[in-house]
Amino acid sequence: MKIDDNGNVLNISTYGKDETFNSEVKAAAIKVTDKIKWTPGKNKSGERVIDIVKLPFRYKNL
Repeated sequence: MKIDDNGNVLNISTYGKDETFNSEVKAAAIKVTDKIKWTPGKNKSGERVIDIVKLPFRYKNL
């Protein structure tokens, strides 16, 4: 997921071999990040920057 310099989600990407699982993870990530203002990343000078955040997902095969 990419966060802009104002703390808004720019986009959500998934990677993996199982497209069905990727779709479900992306849908879940969209739900859990909806209307959430993130703290933007900062560079060494203290300026706000676009940053990438990784959200871990686990699933249990029942």
